[in-house]
Amino acid sequence: MAIFIGDVKKVAALARLKLTAEEEQKYTADLAAVLDYVDKLKTLPGQPAEAQFDNLQSVADLRADKQDGGRRQAEILTLAPTRQGNYLSVPAVF
Repeated sequence: MAIFIGDVKKVAALARLKLTAEEEQKYTADLAAVLDYVDKLKTLPGQPAEAQFDNLQSVADLRADKQDGGRRQAEILTLAPTRQGNYLSVPAVF
């Protein structure tokens, strides 16, 4: 596939890059080589590989949410390093 220096300049402008004339020449050749290689890959025989695993199709087994009426509050408060009344006390984060 042919790529021209104007294409490189346009991409550089979109990416807000300032390229020297030597860099423009170098990247034009590099991009042309990459696109030629992609064209070669398109000609290879074969079938697309199937996905081995799809996270969207599997559903995690989750437990149902349920309230326990705060019966563990006293146990949790005894484990807390600091507390104020019936609440956990934590350092302020700003």
